[in-house]
Amino acid sequence: MRKILLKLMILLGILILVPSVSANCISYGFFSDDSINHRSFLMSNGYHFGNDLFVETNCDTEIIVNGEVRFITNSTAELFIPNGFHNIELKSENFTRNYTSVFVEGGSFLGNAVQSNNSIYSEDKIQISVEDLDSSKILVAIINSLILFVMVTTVLWKGINFYIDRSYFEEVTS
Repeated sequence: MRKILLKLMILLGILILVPSVSANCISYGFFSDDSINHRSFLMSNGYHFGNDLFVETNCDTEIIVNGEVRFITNSTAELFIPNGFHNIELKSENFTRNYTSVFVEGGSFLGNAVQSNNSIYSEDKIQISVEDLDSSKILVAIINSLILFVMVTTVLWKGINFYIDRSYFEEVTS
């Protein structure tokens, strides 16, 4: 009992002597374009889609846009940022983070850009028309696939049965 008490006192002494670690302040921001469900982290000299700026933080943080304090929060904030170039600053008691030349393009700009460049994403796709489905080449490919499936299944079945017949036997008793 005395040894256990001594060990607990030593452990308590170590815990008291070790300096406590304080939680760091973490703040980050991202833009959101809900028209195509796109998010982009806040960065300097960046091109961001969507007018909604979300800031997540765990300490008191000022959100300063173009030199004007727009919001003070210690959890989550959502701000509308108009289109164009902006300087955004996240400022708390421990740090200041400056983001310069942040270009914001809102509306459905990204969605329209993706739709207009849709041919970029569909070059590798095979498109079959109704006329192609009726052609004899497609029918021949389907029939060949079925024949190949039946042949492979039959050969495997016979091979498995041959192995079982040679390796195992049944004893019949009456």
